[in-house]
Amino acid sequence: MSARRSRGLLAVVLVVAVAVGFAVSPALAQNGDTDVAVTIPPAPTPAPTTPPLPAAPVVPTTPGSSDTGGGFSGGSGSGSGSGSAAAPDAPAAPEGAASGEPAIGSKPGRGDKLILDRDFVMPGETVVARATGLTAGEMAQMVLFSEPVLLSNEAVDAEGSYRAEIVIPEDTEPGRHTLQLTGWSSSKIFVGVLVVGDPASDDDEAGGGFPLWIWWIVAALLILGLAGLGIRAALSVRRNAVPTGAHP
Repeated sequence: MSARRSRGLLAVVLVVAVAVGFAVSPALAQNGDTDVAVTIPPAPTPAPTTPPLPAAPVVPTTPGSSDTGGGFSGGSGSGSGSGSAAAPDAPAAPEGAASGEPAIGSKPGRGDKLILDRDFVMPGETVVARATGLTAGEMAQMVLFSEPVLLSNEAVDAEGSYRAEIVIPEDTEPGRHTLQLTGWSSSKIFVGVLVVGDPASDDDEAGGGFPLWIWWIVAALLILGLAGLGIRAALSVRRNAVPTGAHP
């Protein structure tokens, strides 16, 4: 009995399958082959990754600075510890560096002696000035007083020595004057006294440019020399006048 039922069910399934096959076959024959498009999604593009920012360097705390909000003095105060350290002091300028030209005062200053090859000149003549102990390579300013007149700016040699030929201006007033030498960077001062003659003076012209007091000294020496010769001659005559062998 059960075998008959099984065979009946199998026959029904076969009939249904055949019916469905006949129903589908005309539609397939009408439409022909149908391409089936398969869309493959593109591979996802990886999002760019931002590299991590480097950690802020740790700045050592300088004496006297205070932390504000977890940062050093001058920071944003956000607690991130970022801040700016105090800038170091600028190094001092090396000695001998060039600086501005010294200001010319109304009167000469005090300083070491300026060596001059002569202490009397006429206007327009030249005097050689020397000085030592200046900064090597610096500039040195020469000024003539009483009325301040800038004469020259000369460079000092590598040994700190100064030597220059200074021309006295033609319009310099006769009399006693002062030459002042000042170092630009060292600010050292050297002074020397100079007498300027008067071209219109008869005494200077007759003396060949020498001051009158020199001629007074020469005259005194000549008088003393003549007096000495006279005394010597008188003594010689007196000796010759005494007879030989006579006694007073």
